[in-house]
Amino acid sequence: MKKILLILIAFISVNSFAQDKEYIEKIRNLSTKEDAIKVGWDIVKLMREKFVLKNNPNEDEKGLTLIYLKASTVDSLRKINPNKMEFPPEDVIQIFFTKEIKGGNVYLETNGVPYYSFYGVSYKYLDLFPYWQKYFRSDATIESTVNEARNFEQREYHCKEIELFCRYRFESNKSYWNLKRVH
Repeated sequence: MKKILLILIAFISVNSFAQDKEYIEKIRNLSTKEDAIKVGWDIVKLMREKFVLKNNPNEDEKGLTLIYLKASTVDSLRKINPNKMEFPPEDVIQIFFTKEIKGGNVYLETNGVPYYSFYGVSYKYLDLFPYWQKYFRSDATIESTVNEARNFEQREYHCKEIELFCRYRFESNKSYWNLKRVH
């Protein structure tokens, strides 16, 4: 009985720090722009206020930037001047994805398959923390993550099972917090 109890405790303690590894793998290998937009919605739907996606995501050869606007600000600016809507920075969220190529070989003159990979997002701590906790660090607490400045354990995630080197960091940048891939 003691053996079973010890095994159960070990299993629970290992899984209590488990992250959603399938989700992390997914956000690193998004085959379409629509998949990236779904990840953007995963982030903003956990925030305290509602956001809307700006119509045209910014895309270039390096990647994709999704811009989400605070819904309440969109509504009030539409009433004032629908032709000229300028948003304060605190009402805008930019989510970045890198564009990468899987496979392909220059010497064999074969093209690879392009895909997107979640790179990062910056916004208010209380708005980003639920996403961090849900998908990266289920053991993180809202107080210890923000208060323990030297405790990187609560603010880093290492993708040990996914690939050799993959790390995400959740850190302060003065008034905003960044959740980003580090390598």
